[in-house]
Order: sequence, then C-alpha cells, then structure tokens
Amino acid sequence: MNIDNITQRQFDFSFRREKITITDYYDSSIQYDVFFRRDNRGTSPQGKLRLFYADDTPICIGTIFILGNANYLVISKEAVEGVVYRSSMAVKCTEQISIKNTDGTYTVVPFAMDTGRYVTASNGTISIIDGSVTIYTGLNDTVKQMDGDYNCFGGRYSVQNHLYNDGIAYIYLSREADMPDVYALTYNGDTSVELETGTYQLSYTATVNNIPVQNPTLSYVSGNTEVAIVSDSGLLTLLSAGDTTITATWTEQEITCETSITVTAQTTSGTTSIEGKTNLINGFSREYTGKVLDGSGTEVPGITGVWTITDCTFTDEIEQIVDGNKITLSVDNRSLIGDTFTLNFSVQDENYTPSSLVITVTSLY
Repeated sequence: MNIDNITQRQFDFSFRREKITITDYYDSSIQYDVFFRRDNRGTSPQGKLRLFYADDTPICIGTIFILGNANYLVISKEAVEGVVYRSSMAVKCTEQISIKNTDGTYTVVPFAMDTGRYVTASNGTISIIDGSVTIYTGLNDTVKQMDGDYNCFGGRYSVQNHLYNDGIAYIYLSREADMPDVYALTYNGDTSVELETGTYQLSYTATVNNIPVQNPTLSYVSGNTEVAIVSDSGLLTLLSAGDTTITATWTEQEITCETSITVTAQTTSGTTSIEGKTNLINGFSREYTGKVLDGSGTEVPGITGVWTITDCTFTDEIEQIVDGNKITLSVDNRSLIGDTFTLNFSVQDENYTPSSLVITVTSLY
C-alpha cells in the first residue's frame, strides 16, 4: 500500500481528533486549523511548541498566532512524509512593543527574546547579563520602521542593529539609562472643515513613550464659539465660517493639544439669466441671450456659458444655432404646437447659479 496514503489516513485521524483553531495575530479574520502531538501540548521553559497542519494551510515562517492568552511566532516550516502535512516550531512572544508606522499610526508588535544569552531564575524571571538583548519577530513593513528608543523588558532600550533573514526580523537592543515617561497628545483630524457638513468629530491619540493609550479622558474647549462649539465627546458643531482654536486636554496627565480649525462656507459668485420670450412660434426662429451676473446683479464680461435643452421629447426637431452667450432656436412641425421644453444656461464654475426658461411651441394664428 502506498506509504503516502497511510500517512494521509494517520494525519486525518489525528487532525479530526485533536484539531484546534488558532487565530492570526494581525488579522483576526484569518484562522488556522492545527493540532499538537499530545506529548508536545506543553511548552518548554523557553515557550516553544510544535504544531502540525495540512500542507495547504497558509502558515509560514514569521506568522504570529494567538493561542489562549499568548502570542506565538512561527520560526520553522518542514515538510513531513511526502508533503502530506507540515510541521512548524513556534516560540512564545514575551514582549509587545508599539512601533510607529510611516502614516503616523502605531502597531503593537509581539516579540520573542533570544534567551541563549540570559539567565533564567527559578521564578521565570529573565536576568540580562551584559545589558543588551536580541529580540525577534515576523518581518513586515512595520518592523522595518523600528528605530530609536523603546521602554520594554522593564527598562529603556535603544535599537542598535537589524538583521532580516527568511521571514524573521532580529533586532539588537542596548540598555540605556532610564528616563522619565514621555506623554503626548496628538490631533489626527482635518484642520479645514466645511460649514455645510454641520458637525465634525475630532480625533486625538494619547501616548506614553510612543505607546497609544486606550480610552484616555479628554476635555475640549473652542476658542471661538461663534464659529464652532465642541461637546464633551469631541463633536464639533459648526456655526459659521471662520477660524477657531480647539484646546484638547488629557485630564489624567494635564497634557494639552491646541489645533487651529478653519470652517469654510461655499460661496456663490453670482447668478445667470436668460432673456427671451417663453413662446417659440412654429415655423419661425427666436433668439435668446444668456447673461452672467455678479453678486450685485452686474453683468460679468468674458465668461461664456453653456446652453442645454431638457424636459423635451423632440430635441431633434429643434434647430439650435449657438453664438457664444446667444442661441437661436426654431421649430417647423405643426404637430409640436402646445408642447414645451426647458432651455438652460449655466457656467462651468459651480459658484454661479444656473438659470432656465420653460418655452412653449405656439402657432402664429
């Protein structure tokens, strides 16, 4: 009997009996079906475990998954028994570090520690021998941005070097002198909003040592309540065009953030008009003139408008001769007498209100 078939049946049996579902750390919609050998369900002092899964399961070196309340990093991937299934070693991540992305957001990344250079006491506490530490995680764009200082492992550490290899990012950190915590409050939203929207929700990020704080308590004040007022939840109500300064305060730390907000209103430069009679005599032509007017009603020279005909079932029967802001119309079909259509004149600049004229086809007699 084919050895691969035997292996497949053995794997399927173990899979049905011992399968559990684990979740991808970065995308909770992605889940993996795996199982652990019964003698491998426990973890070593270094937090290592071995998992088995079908060959087509999208687990790779660098994958981080959630098991129980812990995060694990996949550090190997081997084909077993003719690629019937795969096996991987995973290590427990003992630290999480918040890394700033290029777009200003933060991602919390789990890391495992290279324990070969450290002393582990009986209570599980890791003692760093020479003041430096190597940590590693799955390689991604966020991890590539890691630089500077971080508070982790009970102290302050500075990134000294990176090594990327086979889907894993190794980060070498050196121990630095402890510094006071750094608190910051940053505005995330727009600085210009349109009056017509009515309201706008303000958004802020509070951080401690570059690590975002969940649900900080914030209060808000608008410097110009004639332009906008702000609620306790940071909802801005827009009242008029103008500028105001919003002062947000992180009440637990007494940290403030001042942001200038401009409220803009759509302006109308003027209007348009159509001069001409509301009847078009069948068999004759009639000229109509379009005018572009400023806010005071004075004609604005040098602007050419656009003529259109709407609300009409016989557009092909209407002869149109356009000469700039003038149009000449004629109809020669007695069956259309009594029918109507709409003549429109507009300017491509939307700040000018378009105009229209309803025209009826009439008889000379």
